[in-house]
Amino acid sequence: MTGDREAIRKRFLLHLKKGEEEKRPGIGVCWEFAGSQDDDGYGRFKLEGRVERANRLAYDLFVGPVAKGLVILHECDNPSCCRPRHLKLGSQKENMEDKRAKGRQVNVSILDSDAVKDIREAKADGIDTSILARQFGVSESTVRAADNGQCWKLKL
Repeated sequence: MTGDREAIRKRFLLHLKKGEEEKRPGIGVCWEFAGSQDDDGYGRFKLEGRVERANRLAYDLFVGPVAKGLVILHECDNPSCCRPRHLKLGSQKENMEDKRAKGRQVNVSILDSDAVKDIREAKADGIDTSILARQFGVSESTVRAADNGQCWKLKL
């Protein structure tokens, strides 16, 4: 980030809504991002011509830099939360272990191999991710994961 950090902090804080009740006792109320959100509930903040995930930006602005390859984990399990004390750095593996440990990992896939093949063919034909997400009843991130082989290792 190249802009005036204090000005960015002030502008960012205007988009936060402090909760009135604790999501999890002992960690305090969430500060939810009240602006634009993606399909998974993460805040989106426009900064220097790019759209940034609000939780990553909150960590960078109020705690410190986010090293490449690390993700932001939420102590409160609330994707829209940007309260610095609810955020911590970790690996994607730690994120998935945390998700499983807290019972948030769904083991039943909505998509079968035929649906994944259909998604890949449609993406190759230029069909927009948002259209496919609505068509298959999944999030855009699930469509992207199916298309790029992140979750399904099928070959067409």
